[in-house]
Amino acid sequence: MDLISQLASVDAMAPCSAPGSASPDTPVVDRPTPGRLQALLDGLRAGLLERDTAVRLALLAALAGEHVLLIGPPGTAKSALARRLHQAFEGAR
Repeated sequence: MDLISQLASVDAMAPCSAPGSASPDTPVVDRPTPGRLQALLDGLRAGLLERDTAVRLALLAALAGEHVLLIGPPGTAKSALARRLHQAFEGAR
């Protein structure tokens, strides 16, 4: 099973509040579908050479609410990946 299928099947991606306990102003979070995740991955890795693993792991960490430390020599798209990931979730809370 690939990463996209695993992410789409995780129940932890569903809203955490019990039914009826959320306030009316609380937005409902949609579950990520394989198509949405694939489109996001494609957008993040567009133009980045040999960075598929870093892109997939950075997206996984962002979806899990974890931190990522990108280490590497200059010119290996660390900042570009961080900026793209930030833009992908811009406006999300």
